[in-house]
Amino acid sequence: MNITRAGWIQLASLWGAAILVLVTAGWLLLLAGFFGTPLLAAPVPFVLVGTAYGLGSATQSASRLTEDHGTRLLWACVVGLVGLAGTFFVFAAFDAAGIEHLPWVAIILCGLPYPLVAGILATPWAFRAGAAVLTVALIVLGVWLPASRDKPASTGERFAEMVHDVFIPHKTKQLKLDFRD
Repeated sequence: MNITRAGWIQLASLWGAAILVLVTAGWLLLLAGFFGTPLLAAPVPFVLVGTAYGLGSATQSASRLTEDHGTRLLWACVVGLVGLAGTFFVFAAFDAAGIEHLPWVAIILCGLPYPLVAGILATPWAFRAGAAVLTVALIVLGVWLPASRDKPASTGERFAEMVHDVFIPHKTKQLKLDFRD
């Protein structure tokens, strides 16, 4: 298979698989943030890394890092974990900008960090350059957009708050019901 064709297949399949995994297993991240139990979020990174490893195995010629098992596992860990951080950034930017009423756009964009990371790690230099330029442009947009809308919270503050809510255990407020009347 042509290296460029394998690269495009790898990037497109990573984007689609990331969206599918985040829509199906991502609810665990919401529950972890809601209940303050990071253990609920534990399966999500493993599923993302496993999915990336499987796609890296299917498209081995797209990158030198996916040619053998050891480097493919390292590649999958980098793509899965850095992509998950990128997903948090996408949601933080949407929330800080006050445009959370566009959920389908957010869902489509939440899968974008994974092919961008894989593109930066790809063999052809054109993939690397394109992914790096697009990554920088989207980060700048994610930081600039909330600041331009005069929202009180910045993307960085929302990102830190989301990561804290999901991964740092905290006590939830208990609802006290009083039925004496």
